[in-house]
Amino acid sequence: MPQKKTVIFTYNGLDGACCAAALLLKYPAAQLTVTSARRISQSVSRISENMPDGSFKAVYICGLGVNGGWDTLQNSCKKLRKHGVSIKWFCGRGYMDPYEERLNPFCSPVFSDVGTNTAAVCNHLGIAGEKQARKLMDLSLLDSNLRTHDRDPTGGKNRTQEQRLWTDMVEAAVSQYFKYQDPETYKRVIRHLAAGSPGDEDIKLVEIYRRHGSEHSLRGKSEKMKNLRELIRMVAAAGEHVLVTGDSGVGKEYVARLIHEAGERTMEPMITVNCALFAGNEGLADSVLFGHVRGAFTGASRDREGAFISADGGVLFLDELATMPLEVQGKLLRVIEDGSVT
Repeated sequence: MPQKKTVIFTYNGLDGACCAAALLLKYPAAQLTVTSARRISQSVSRISENMPDGSFKAVYICGLGVNGGWDTLQNSCKKLRKHGVSIKWFCGRGYMDPYEERLNPFCSPVFSDVGTNTAAVCNHLGIAGEKQARKLMDLSLLDSNLRTHDRDPTGGKNRTQEQRLWTDMVEAAVSQYFKYQDPETYKRVIRHLAAGSPGDEDIKLVEIYRRHGSEHSLRGKSEKMKNLRELIRMVAAAGEHVLVTGDSGVGKEYVARLIHEAGERTMEPMITVNCALFAGNEGLADSVLFGHVRGAFTGASRDREGAFISADGGVLFLDELATMPLEVQGKLLRVIEDGSVT
């Protein structure tokens, strides 16, 4: 007989990651689902609708709020409980307390004001004294979204090297979702967080994050934005020349930088050239793109390697490409075809 499943719902954030990791200490085979207060009702509904009779054992919800969809949530939870599924809703930070009475009829709220959702889970499971659980509780105190009096009183100044690594790793994984619609990286990091052992891919993730940060994350919840993030991720993996189109101001350079960050050349430079500056000036375009040697023309007081050479091994982003002089566009086509410059 197949083993019954346990499902853990959590959210993007350091305390959310630590909370889910704490549950994995007890239920290592549990299925992880990352959602939000806005989507929790639909997420639970999907579980209840796709549940063969007797296939699920328990649902654990880590600190999630509820932003609408109460009727859907109630009906889904009642269906799960009818099939013998235990539903526990954890919150250790007080913000769900006003909803306890509303949740009581269809799940079991485990609410306590202990500072973090991670601590609420560890206390409930009786593992707060275990070494890895203790590490998770200490790490969760570094979440910047905690109430001021619940956070690490040093403001994170006394973080250990290990804590800095995990904090950056979680933030990097969250960033992957907002940049590339990628929830799998965050779930992988949570599992490694529970094990207390980062993988090689996690170390690389942190290196990239420390270089690029979250500056170019694409915010927006529409299907078009989700599709754009997924397309950027696929294009970056291809490692080919890319044409990014769109009206001025829509964020073409953001897209270019995300493609650079997700590609194999992420640790190499990205050089940006505004081709609009070349309008009607073939000589300037030649000089900036292809470089020159000292004395090649009046005013050439030093050697200049040019943008193509500066970007060698990395990425060259030619903004407003259509404004480039036609004569230079022909030279550009040759470079794209041959992959070399003189």
